[in-house]
Amino acid sequence: MNTKFYFSYSSISKLLYNPWVFYNYYILNNRDDKVSNATTDGKLIHCLLLSEEDFHNQFVVSPDKIPSGPTADLIKTIFKEVSSQEDYDDRKKLEDYKDLILRELVTINLHQKLLTDEQRVDKIITEDNQKYFEFLKEQSKKILVPVEVYNKCFYIKNLLSKHEKVKKLLNLDNNPDLITYNELSLRADDSVNFDKSYGIQGILDNLTIDRINKVITINDIKTTSKTLQEFQSSIDYYKYWLQASIYIMLVSYNKKFFGLDEQDIYNLKFNFITIDKYNQIYCFPVSNETLTSWFSNTQKVFEIVDFHYNFNRYDLPYEYALEKVIL
Repeated sequence: MNTKFYFSYSSISKLLYNPWVFYNYYILNNRDDKVSNATTDGKLIHCLLLSEEDFHNQFVVSPDKIPSGPTADLIKTIFKEVSSQEDYDDRKKLEDYKDLILRELVTINLHQKLLTDEQRVDKIITEDNQKYFEFLKEQSKKILVPVEVYNKCFYIKNLLSKHEKVKKLLNLDNNPDLITYNELSLRADDSVNFDKSYGIQGILDNLTIDRINKVITINDIKTTSKTLQEFQSSIDYYKYWLQASIYIMLVSYNKKFFGLDEQDIYNLKFNFITIDKYNQIYCFPVSNETLTSWFSNTQKVFEIVDFHYNFNRYDLPYEYALEKVIL
């Protein structure tokens, strides 16, 4: 039985950029687990700002002191060996593997001039080395963050959390009149905008519902290596307008999830909360006229998605597949 495929903003972006890359990544599931530094920074800032309590479930910060040379190699070797065993116990510590430590010390000819095995093991089971072993366990399950990257992102998080407009939009002060969702995962199975043979999905940074004034506000946080004045070009280049359109479609489809009746008419607002290369912060509101224009462009995008997905054509980009490109 085929599982229904759900397109996201990022998967559609891949499809538009290079259909074969999309097919290889999403259909064949040949995925490279490497994550770009910019993506990691963005995820980290979002987590620190919107769901800090979940930080330790997603990330691990590299320790200040990391062993080097043969000692580091020895600890890595032991961790790799024990973690690959079927009876691996995540609760065990470095000191529980004394026999392996002694074996590796002989293999690499380290600390062999010491008189006793106990002395040799003591050279390895230090406080810093044990912390490093625990770090290796955490690193295997989470996103690794160098301490300098964590400090940078934490600084940006503080700037955003102290900005009055940002605080108000994200409801960081917990206004009781607003219902707030952070890192909200949504799916939609059908829409007037796309074919029912697939669905769409996305994770919204922040959404607030004002039931009194009947306003739903979607806030998307962007960190950019450019200036605020150049953000419009980023919207065009990265197709952030597509992301905004998809998020609005997801919210519209999931009215029941939010406890809203289909007949309820809410004013829907969208903001890009942006911090630039100079740590300047500005909240870009998107007008209804602009959203209408973006929806028109999104409709054309889904025509391309329909073509590739329904005809299983991933050899060439849309216009090339239809031989519309003429020099």
